[in-house]
Amino acid sequence: MSSAINEAFRWGEGYITTCPTGLIMFAVPVVYNRKLIGGFLSGFAVFPEMKKDIDEEIYENLKKYCNSDTDLNLSELELRVFSLEEVREDVSFLFVLTRKYNINDIIFLKDVNEKYVQQYKIANFLDDLKRSTYDIGRKIFDKQDEIIQKVILGDKTGAREILNEFLGSIFFESGMNFEILKVRIIELVVIISRAAIETGIEAKELLGLNYSYLTDLNKVTDIEELLYKLTEILENFINKVSTIKEKKRKIKIHR
Repeated sequence: MSSAINEAFRWGEGYITTCPTGLIMFAVPVVYNRKLIGGFLSGFAVFPEMKKDIDEEIYENLKKYCNSDTDLNLSELELRVFSLEEVREDVSFLFVLTRKYNINDIIFLKDVNEKYVQQYKIANFLDDLKRSTYDIGRKIFDKQDEIIQKVILGDKTGAREILNEFLGSIFFESGMNFEILKVRIIELVVIISRAAIETGIEAKELLGLNYSYLTDLNKVTDIEELLYKLTEILENFINKVSTIKEKKRKIKIHR
């Protein structure tokens, strides 16, 4: 069952699976200083659609883990029944409890989960590209332009979605060559910087930021971290642009 906790840690969220007897269970990791130190297991029930056929299977599995003299009767076997939605709510509630009592590194787990979701979306987009007849060079250019538009609009959610498609495109083009990926990503940061200046951000202000961003990107040696750094940089640009737009709006109102 420890494997369920390890999986929950890997994805940065509650993990729903089955225990060795076939019962539905879920795991929530407990993290301290970015390291897995334990976890919680709960559930041990069945889904409504399983109830009809699974009693005997569970009974046979339970016998494997009981002593020979254990009094186990199939007719007396009472399994708890929960819907998938109820199990998900329980997982969420358990996470809330670990945060409430300050026994978990929720911020770290959120970062882990965001990386997982990003990789999942990029992988799906890559699959679509493999089945398509897109001009990949054109695709990269178009997605780059769409990202800039989202930055100018201050649309974080939209920018993230387009960014994942852009990354999927450069993965496909580069054959997952890390150095080519890094060059493409640095190019994107420079282009976004120019777009940010056009919205009113002072060039002097961006100079320091860009130096910091590009230095950070150059230090990265892992694809996963490279993607996450780029997402952070993109959101920082959007925050800067949004702040400038809000200042301009207030000045206009006061006039």
